[in-house]
Amino acid sequence: MRIRGFLTFAPLLFFLFFGPILMMAETVSSDNAVADSPEDIQVMVFEPWNLSDTAGEEDQAYRNIMQDLVSNGVRSAGYSLLPSQSWESFIQAFGSDDVFGSLPLLVARQAESDLAIAIYYRQEGSRLFIMIKAYDVHRRRLIAAEVEIARSGLVLVNSVSKMMESLMGDIQAAEQDILFMKNNPGVLTGTIGASVHFSGGMDGTRLSIPGIGHFDTVENGEADLPYQPLAMGQVLEIIKEADGFYTSSQNILIRDTTNEVELSGLYPSTSQALELSWNAWAAFGLAASYRHYLIPDSTFLRGFYQFYLQFPPPDLPPGGSVLS
Repeated sequence: MRIRGFLTFAPLLFFLFFGPILMMAETVSSDNAVADSPEDIQVMVFEPWNLSDTAGEEDQAYRNIMQDLVSNGVRSAGYSLLPSQSWESFIQAFGSDDVFGSLPLLVARQAESDLAIAIYYRQEGSRLFIMIKAYDVHRRRLIAAEVEIARSGLVLVNSVSKMMESLMGDIQAAEQDILFMKNNPGVLTGTIGASVHFSGGMDGTRLSIPGIGHFDTVENGEADLPYQPLAMGQVLEIIKEADGFYTSSQNILIRDTTNEVELSGLYPSTSQALELSWNAWAAFGLAASYRHYLIPDSTFLRGFYQFYLQFPPPDLPPGGSVLS
């Protein structure tokens, strides 16, 4: 009888040789990372919306002047400007004509913008009534608004520039909060008391929210997020962790004061494995191997054992056998 065994070290040697290099590269990348800056904030500036039913001969010129002045003010503050389209295209796409209300937030949120700036005006003879509103898309709130009555020509330019100076001051005061909400989408924004009941999860799964931390562990297939100050329509990121499984996240939408959510499953991570096989080329050929993963599903040590019987060659007398 002959027993053969061997260990497969190739993945381990690769990790030991290249691991330090990869870790050094990651360290260099982290050291080169820059802190959050105003240019990380994305702003959508909507085209000016005429509040009156009629438009004068100089209407388009007024619109262009206001659009350019507001856009230039956003760029001067260091923010990133997102492209926009006509109000008519948004009204058709979203099935809403609430230009003065919720539509700017809906459009900006779909475009993954952090701020939405809407411009409204109405011409009254030689005067222009102008309103500029700035919305925090993440918190779904109005953070700044300016109203001015101006005349055409240089007075219009000065009036809009003055409005933008005041508006950008309010936006810059909220800048850190905007960046915080941008980088922590699971943080509770708070407008109503709401709770979430989770079902279908694996027992022992730990649930948490980025920026908040652990809030419950699944027992008997259920878990709960107690009443919290949440916002209607808010998307919460839920982190799911369990021993022996890969960590994953699941986004849930807050629709009501009580919410029911079905938890999706977790993918198991392999830490050890046993293989049994039969060799067709040898009689009674059996083999077994064991893998111990140093890194789940990646780097492992492998032990392999094989046992088989070999029938005698033709020149041996009948009844004879060779065991190897």
